[in-house]
Amino acid sequence: MTNRKNLATFYPDVEKTRVVFHSNAEKKFYDACHLQLDEKWDVYYSVTLSASDHENGMQENEIDFLLYHPHYGVVAVEVKGGRIQYDAERQQFISVDRHHRKHYIKNPFQQARVWKSRFIKEMKNQGIEGPVSHFVCFPDVASSDFPRLSQVDPHMILDQLHLDDIAGRLKSMIKQMHPAKYLDFRDIREPLHGFLQGENYTSKIYLKDYIHSQSNRLRDVESIHDTFMIPIASTKRLGIEGEAGTGKTLLAKALAEKFIKEQKQVLFLSSNALLNSYLQRELGKECNVETFEGLGKKYGLDLLHKPDNSTSPENDWIQFEAPEKLRIAVESSLTRYDVIICDEAQDVQPFWWDGIQALLLPSEESRLYVFFDRNQGIFGSGGDEKKFVPEDVLPMPGPYFPLVNNYRTTREIADLARQFRSSKTALDSHCARLGYLPKIVTYKDRDHARELISKLCETLVIEEGIKSKDIALLSARKFDAPESMVGSLTNFAKGFQFVDLNAQTDIAQLTSKQIPASTIQSFKGLETEIGIICNISEYNLPLDHPIMASLLYVACTRAKHMLYIFVQEEDEKRKILQDALKKVRYDGALVVDDIQSISDLIGTVEYFDAKRFGMITFESIHHSRSKAMFFPNDLPSDQLELIKTGDKVSFVAKIIGETLIASKIHVMAPDVEKAQESRPVAAASGSSEKEAS
Repeated sequence: MTNRKNLATFYPDVEKTRVVFHSNAEKKFYDACHLQLDEKWDVYYSVTLSASDHENGMQENEIDFLLYHPHYGVVAVEVKGGRIQYDAERQQFISVDRHHRKHYIKNPFQQARVWKSRFIKEMKNQGIEGPVSHFVCFPDVASSDFPRLSQVDPHMILDQLHLDDIAGRLKSMIKQMHPAKYLDFRDIREPLHGFLQGENYTSKIYLKDYIHSQSNRLRDVESIHDTFMIPIASTKRLGIEGEAGTGKTLLAKALAEKFIKEQKQVLFLSSNALLNSYLQRELGKECNVETFEGLGKKYGLDLLHKPDNSTSPENDWIQFEAPEKLRIAVESSLTRYDVIICDEAQDVQPFWWDGIQALLLPSEESRLYVFFDRNQGIFGSGGDEKKFVPEDVLPMPGPYFPLVNNYRTTREIADLARQFRSSKTALDSHCARLGYLPKIVTYKDRDHARELISKLCETLVIEEGIKSKDIALLSARKFDAPESMVGSLTNFAKGFQFVDLNAQTDIAQLTSKQIPASTIQSFKGLETEIGIICNISEYNLPLDHPIMASLLYVACTRAKHMLYIFVQEEDEKRKILQDALKKVRYDGALVVDDIQSISDLIGTVEYFDAKRFGMITFESIHHSRSKAMFFPNDLPSDQLELIKTGDKVSFVAKIIGETLIASKIHVMAPDVEKAQESRPVAAASGSSEKEAS
């Protein structure tokens, strides 16, 4: 955030770890302290005080910030964002967010007073003596906006103007609150620190709030994919490539819907029966949805298992005999389609394509679209353990249409998953959304594993308030396999039941006590809010084996927001996973009430020639393509002067040929790392940050 020396000490510190803020208002206050307070200050974020008394029993109170200074003592600060209103009839405070929605909130002045009084009691119990002050911060309003009310003490308010000189304002308010003799006290920094946090500190994660704030992102993805429709639909044979989470299935579904509306005969193929049941409901009876294996069975063929009367090796049947019989059967039939869309094409054996293409109408207007990910070849397209190489096996040559923005997973989950990719030539997608660090959970034996999974699910559903259907247990082995560490799913977790989705269960129909469960292989193409991966240790292949690596990559990338990986203590995979987790970037600030950009990247203008081109350097450390080019003629001619070398910019990345091009460039506000706001290039020069946002 800043390179200034002699900073205050922060617990936690965004420059060392991820700090999760419940609101943008809390982040504004934190940033103001980070920029202005000197080394004499300690700043604690999200301090929970647990205490019991004879009248009320155990009581828990949280204060947003606790500050300490050896000359001014302890300062408790409650922060409230948005515009503030007061309902006199209900005697209730109201916060109005940026979407003009009203939220009734607790009286922040009373909250601060109650927390302070309880904290003073606890300080006395610990033998710690010093002055304690309490204030309320409204980062989005001015204190002059408040009327004189008995519930509002203007001397307790830190407003948006005070944040420009927070140290001076705090000192002046504290001097008004306490006579000089009370500010003459022994330094209590060490005992206070020990009482507040001991040796370790973890800020609250607000997982439920984070998931809720991101729930509307799907509409943004759909609008972005609309821009792909014209170039893709105008091409008659096309391969579309993208990492997990880049929206391949969503785009394939949108293409099917487009051609169905045009009254075309559409065949949608994938390798996943669970995914197909969802697609069939969404696309309706007008679309024929099949698995690749199911297509063969329509013509009386088992594409994956040779018949009893065959003397050929199993591999010859899958790669040569069955595909040839499928082609002959299709050519002899009358069934034909205008459009064939193949999802999960990396699972198709090379010679199956002859039979699939034979299903197309012999017309210049017929279309074939093939979606694939080089990293998801669990079945090893081509047979045995060979890697999937699209240029060698797909029915159309490259170059392929690239999907480069990751809409599903967080940066942290993507960083972990990429370390197990089987292909070194795959495109890197751009993950702009920050999230939580995945967790590795170790267990001793099956009973211990079942106990830990039960506790985790109860914590997520009961304590965190996550809906059970938003969790998925993903297994590398079949659940009833002898080696499975979970065994039978019946009555697995106390009060909850795992439901095997491989039995064609509809997730939408699950009750509040049922948690979806599936093999990783069967969950390809699907996603979950929170993923729990199990039976990795019980799968007897090392993590550097292409099938095992691909399996783990697929499993990790199913999770949108949070990921838990269970691994046995004695398993060699444990150390590999822990080493991979250490390489995941996890620092900076995350605000859970902000919907983060799903497509924008942030970088710095490294070079710009208003007559030729410019170059942007990425800030994403995991990205192999560290530079993107942009051109002056993509910007309004009268606004070119707004972009200069050294500017922070947000942009959308596109690949044209072999070049990464930046478009939709926004010059970011000067305080972007604090405010997370940006102004468009077309904004008037010299406009204020507030006006530009």
